[in-house]
Amino acid sequence: WVLILRSRVHNQTRIIRDQLQTEAALKERYEELFENANDMVFTNDLDGRITSINKAGERLLQRPREAILGKNLVGFLAEEQREPARQWFGQVTQGAELSPAEWEFMSASGQRFRLELSARLVSQAGQNAEVESMARDITERKRLEREILEISNREQRRIGHDFHDGVCQQLAAIAYRMDI
Repeated sequence: WVLILRSRVHNQTRIIRDQLQTEAALKERYEELFENANDMVFTNDLDGRITSINKAGERLLQRPREAILGKNLVGFLAEEQREPARQWFGQVTQGAELSPAEWEFMSASGQRFRLELSARLVSQAGQNAEVESMARDITERKRLEREILEISNREQRRIGHDFHDGVCQQLAAIAYRMDI
């Protein structure tokens, strides 16, 4: 009986050890993914205070992690966007599934940059616990969109000008010749 019991204990111990090793490997992979993501990944409590942030967040905000943790997310936004952001964040903490929002943030050097922010409410043991968020720097994308729009408008004016000065003038000349 003792041998059977020892065998079962040994098997259960091996199973538990394997599970712990698997969990440790998954935790390590998660931490590596979190830290090395190209986008800013962070969590905050239900009051908006940042509880974790990755290296990309430190780089974008131009602040060390210690200067970011515990601060309210809204405090990093441009002044005129803080109130709408508070309202948006309030909806997220109430469990609303919102589409990503674009906000202008301020770096430590005072430079503005635009982030597309998506957030979701995380529950633990049936209670709302925190908000997980990802933010992608879209400053360059927005600049390129404006540039494409300007080029499009310029080309539209050029084509209109060419049409007016070229084809229309030729058609008018042909019409006058026909009248003559």
